[in-house]
Amino acid sequence: MLSRVAAGDDPTVILDALAPCVPAVAGLLSVVRRDAPQLLISHAMRLPTELLEGWMSTRSEHLEPALRLVLEASPGGFWRDADAIAGPLREGLEVLQALDGFGLGEGAGYKVHQRLVPGRGTEHVMLALLTERGTRFPSTAPALMEALTADVRDAVHRVSLPLVASRSILSQIVEEQGLGYICVSRQSGAVLEVNQRALDLIARYHAGGPPGNRRALLDFAASAQRLTAGGSAWSLRHPDGVAALEVHVHVLAKETHALHEDVHLLSMREWSLPRDLHPRHAESSSILEVLPSRKREIALLLARSSFSYKELAHQLHISPNTFRTHVEHIYRLLGVQSRAGLTKLLNDG
Repeated sequence: MLSRVAAGDDPTVILDALAPCVPAVAGLLSVVRRDAPQLLISHAMRLPTELLEGWMSTRSEHLEPALRLVLEASPGGFWRDADAIAGPLREGLEVLQALDGFGLGEGAGYKVHQRLVPGRGTEHVMLALLTERGTRFPSTAPALMEALTADVRDAVHRVSLPLVASRSILSQIVEEQGLGYICVSRQSGAVLEVNQRALDLIARYHAGGPPGNRRALLDFAASAQRLTAGGSAWSLRHPDGVAALEVHVHVLAKETHALHEDVHLLSMREWSLPRDLHPRHAESSSILEVLPSRKREIALLLARSSFSYKELAHQLHISPNTFRTHVEHIYRLLGVQSRAGLTKLLNDG
């Protein structure tokens, strides 16, 4: 399977190829530098956005000891987080405490290889792997992964990480998730970075001129910061009634995100809203309170629309495989076995 990984493939195919050896369903492919571990660069593999943001915003005093495992391991080294990350360090890594809520369980690290890069020093490449909740890595996993070291290394070389260190980390992650984003300076209020997806969404939901109009962009950013001041999302419903935009604002400190200055990161997600779905009813449903916001959104779309998995994945700008993983987690968390069961549960509720 690993030999079939082709140049340009999404790194998630490496996770799929390893599935017969280790029961991992999500994870990160990361590059770590010994001289600057906080400049960690990662590609998410079916990792919920909330968990990814939690990992990327980990405080340096907790992040660096955790990454020391990567720096000190030999290529092919495999370790279970439960054994290697314990005590105060485990308590400090809040992201580890959040796994259960997303249907994820045991974590492990795997050192792929290290390489000397001119001008950057030695880079260490690691796979962080996560199982489904309740599933453990088998005792044979270390030996299997060690035997696959060369194959995994070659596969990683072929796909390469689609991220570069010169760009801000969370902006890259948001872009990977197919979202719109804007980076705004906290000091001057100037727009530092914006992607095309954000410009398109602003033009569609926020009157103020053609796409790319600077005044419209600044007005939108100011409104988002004002309306999300309490930590809530800003929701805008499109006039046609079949789509909505959800905006979140994150504060990124320069010390923890390798930025030149503190910034506000505005992330925007558009999702389809079936005509018979009333947003207030959806938000007030106590049945869905056990689900994170992204999974609530998907659960509602599954129950209230007739779109196929592939069509819904396209609307949400995620891969069909990622969508199916979300669906499996939703069914497990709500105790249903099928889409029909989910629909009945929500209708009865």
